[in-house]
Amino acid sequence: MERPRYPSTAPAAAAGLLRAAIEDVVAERTAALEGALARAAAAFGDRAPRVARRLVVGHPTEEIARAAETYGADLLVLGARGLGTLKRLLLGSVSDAILRSAQRAVLIVRGE
Repeated sequence: MERPRYPSTAPAAAAGLLRAAIEDVVAERTAALEGALARAAAAFGDRAPRVARRLVVGHPTEEIARAAETYGADLLVLGARGLGTLKRLLLGSVSDAILRSAQRAVLIVRGE
């Protein structure tokens, strides 16, 4: 999960409030994502009794590459939302960045 950015133009008087708000957002997103990960792992049932889950806060491309290295992954499987050329240009694409920089095989699965 990517941490919300602290606005560089924020007034110093608001620094404490902004940092607290960012931490609140991180906590809310973490709780929601932990729930989603638990539901996804439960969907495998007995077919995959050992599902490893890991939620990290950081830049997605860097964290995925770090996890792949840590776990010695042979294949990275990523989803693609299919944003289209203009949105991908403006927003960037984690799957594109991983595809360009990964030192291992990458499979990108497009969503419905």
